[in-house]
Amino acid sequence: MSFPREFTALNFAAAPAATYTSQSLPNEDGRGVRVYINLTTATHSSVVFTVQGYDIASDTWYTLLTSAAKTTAAATVLVVYPTITASANLIAQDAIPPQVRVVAVLADNGGTAELTGTVGVAILK
Repeated sequence: MSFPREFTALNFAAAPAATYTSQSLPNEDGRGVRVYINLTTATHSSVVFTVQGYDIASDTWYTLLTSAAKTTAAATVLVVYPTITASANLIAQDAIPPQVRVVAVLADNGGTAELTGTVGVAILK
């Protein structure tokens, strides 16, 4: 696997119950994707990340991988790749289509919610 292109998909400072969607990330010759999530602050909130692929024929975004809910400041890596062993909520054994994106759905868990972080995306050959 190599990392030919890096994109910053999302930078967020969350309001309760918000959804952040990255731009469509082009994939010309990659087989997979690596998503690096770095939550720097997480108080009274949770976030679920979904890696999605785009189907041109139906004009539809579909799920490749969904993370478990993240509730603490920490780093997480999600990987979608056709020859890797799958692991629930972290790794999906699949190839990626010509367009991918990352969606973050944030929830307020009571109190004053605060959630900040970044998401970086690398297309893997």
